[in-house]
Amino acid sequence: MAINQAGSYMRKTDTTLSEYIELYDQAWARLMGKQHRSTLPEDKDSILTTWILLYSSLRSQNENAADLLKLWAFLDNRDLWYKLLTPALNLEIVKKVPRWFASCAGDKIDFNKCIELLLKYFFIDAKTESSSFSMHSVHYYWCFNAFEEDEITIS
Repeated sequence: MAINQAGSYMRKTDTTLSEYIELYDQAWARLMGKQHRSTLPEDKDSILTTWILLYSSLRSQNENAADLLKLWAFLDNRDLWYKLLTPALNLEIVKKVPRWFASCAGDKIDFNKCIELLLKYFFIDAKTESSSFSMHSVHYYWCFNAFEEDEITIS
């Protein structure tokens, strides 16, 4: 999974292998700077580092997609679809809904752009039998913990 994601990152960002290794080393150093992460086995740290790089690239390309991923970390990882989000726009609190959410929930084209990027970065999978999407439980666990602990800042 990590190799696919590293390759996806290099393709999407037009990054060479040597540039990726340099970015990876920088992200690794930041990750190791967090005491509670320094006890992880090295293979898990490399996966976390790859996901952090992927997430940063995703965020720079489409903030709405990154914020949708953050929201998804607090929902069920097995099923997300466009019409699941749209009822929130009918609530009285709609004026308090973040712009990114209004854009994703109010515009299926924007939602599809977000989903397309999340698929390309291997953060999610398409469920063809139901026209919905799921997130692998490992990604889900990482997203939930990273966002909950504010390791990755989201606007």
